[in-house]
Amino acid sequence: MEEAKRNQVRINNNSYSSEAERTGAATRVQSLAANLQSAVAEIEVAKLQSQSQRERLDDHTIRAPFSGVVTVKNAQPGEIVAPTSAGGGFT
Repeated sequence: MEEAKRNQVRINNNSYSSEAERTGAATRVQSLAANLQSAVAEIEVAKLQSQSQRERLDDHTIRAPFSGVVTVKNAQPGEIVAPTSAGGGFT
């Protein structure tokens, strides 16, 4: 984009440049500026999507409300469990 701006200044300062060249250089600078703005917006959207996915992952992580060490795992990933299916219960 900086090169396009320098080129536009060079063309504008050159008395031999045609109006078409001047317009073309200005259009090129505007186009590059729009592309840059679009890329910046896409980056912002990607950051927001990444944050949203992190929050979803946090919502799907099971954490115990106490500290301790797991000694037995009575279920495997993907299994459907109920409060009584772990072999114990709340007493």
